[in-house]
Amino acid sequence: MLAPYIFGFQAMASHCEVRLHAPDNVTAQAWADAAIAEVGRIEAKCSRYRDDSVTTAINRAAGQSPAWIAAMNEALKDPKYSKL
Repeated sequence: MLAPYIFGFQAMASHCEVRLHAPDNVTAQAWADAAIAEVGRIEAKCSRYRDDSVTTAINRAAGQSPAWIAAMNEALKDPKYSKL
């Protein structure tokens, strides 16, 4: 039987939660850790608060040179999700 679990974490300057149903604590933690890691990966690529993000690079180029949305798409690609 699946039980509900809630895991809180900070991302995107906000409190976030992963809510899921899992068969046990160990599985729930593993699934939540994977989801939280993916949020962190996306945040690192997209955050306007990080000097090394694609979003910051696009904003820096505003009015000076073209900024291609393809750069954002490329930054977010992850091989493990390519078949979804």
